[in-house]
Amino acid sequence: MDDAVRLRARATFNPPWGSGRALRSGMSGGDRALSWIQGADRLLFTGRPWSGRTTALIGIGRRLALEGVPPERLGWAELGHPLWADVTARDLLAAFCDLGGPTALVLDDVPIDQLTWIERYRGPVRVFATTSQRADGVRVLPPWTLWHAARSWGLVVPEPRGASPADLIEATFRGHDQSDALRDPLRTYLTLGGFPALLTGDGELGPRVVAAQHAHRAWVLDPTLYRRVPRDAGVREPQQLDRLLTALGDAPGALLSPTHLGAQIGVTQPTLDKHLAALDGAGLVVQLPAWSPDGKARGRRVFLADGALRGATRLLGARLLTDPDEVAHLLVHAIVSHAVAWADAAGVTIGHWRSGRNEVDLVIDHPEHPVALQLDASRRASFDGLYALADAHPRFKDRLWVLLHRAPPTHPAHHPTGIGRLPTVPFLAALGAVADVAAR
Repeated sequence: MDDAVRLRARATFNPPWGSGRALRSGMSGGDRALSWIQGADRLLFTGRPWSGRTTALIGIGRRLALEGVPPERLGWAELGHPLWADVTARDLLAAFCDLGGPTALVLDDVPIDQLTWIERYRGPVRVFATTSQRADGVRVLPPWTLWHAARSWGLVVPEPRGASPADLIEATFRGHDQSDALRDPLRTYLTLGGFPALLTGDGELGPRVVAAQHAHRAWVLDPTLYRRVPRDAGVREPQQLDRLLTALGDAPGALLSPTHLGAQIGVTQPTLDKHLAALDGAGLVVQLPAWSPDGKARGRRVFLADGALRGATRLLGARLLTDPDEVAHLLVHAIVSHAVAWADAAGVTIGHWRSGRNEVDLVIDHPEHPVALQLDASRRASFDGLYALADAHPRFKDRLWVLLHRAPPTHPAHHPTGIGRLPTVPFLAALGAVADVAAR
């Protein structure tokens, strides 16, 4: 059997578009992807590994079928599958045309080296595709946040009026009365991670946490670290990626020392930078750069895009439910991951600030509503860092905040220290909400 015949044989497979398969309940990206295809001939999109890329793509295929496209004219292929390892999108289009001509190609997990061809393609066939790496021209699905998780639990979480820092603060104040109601969704979200299919399950949380860690390992880490990233970023020793991700999870928010971290996992600094870029592009980590008004500050902090990946890298089991330090680590990863998703969607500059021994965890550089925020108010240094930032950059005066678990929200002008208080859990939910608004 020659190559062309084999290719046409593979191309006869299609998912059951008309079988009634539905998007998973509450999936954050499904409706967004469907809105993107209106009047579009091409669409390339990505998202964090658990954001529902494939589910959204199947939803696109079903939408096209419901609109009258015959299922046999919807060409489907998962290009990351070994069956398609030697096939390009161009080859696939030719094979489908030999079978009578498709109306649309629906391609999952397209290798990054094929994106340019899809972007440049001009022809009668509509092309909708996902990829596992962020790149120019590729739209990004919003991640599953605590806000989405709370809504899936049936909670009516206040929706912000906009996506600015002022809207974020206002939504946090309005959501304060739901602090207790958000406690269980938060615990579930932090320990199970941003998988809607896991978050909406039933049964005791302990066994579900263990199952979620194995699911993260099987569904996210192994395919991403050992197949997708090596394919797209040219990483020859994926075990180094695994060790790097584990090391980053052990020290959330530590100022990155390339020399020390490179020695810890056994790579040079250039290789470490390449690995970090690959993990960032694949949606497994987020990077928080150093902030300064001129944009020239150096230094970065790296966080897991989903704190529950820490449990998956080390298979920590139900320890995540009982160890306060582990829960604190997960919360820090979640806050920064939410903040980065919001900043990317809203076009807001964020970072961390450091001058000598003074540090501020999160600086939001907005032209009208700048905000400086400490994630851990238990340290006296948290207040010193905020005061030092306001002295160096007066535009942040009266815009200094700390997160506290139990404190009622208080504006800086109404507190004797001049530093406002924000309740941690409602703040995290509000971050997810403004990220969703910004991505619309």
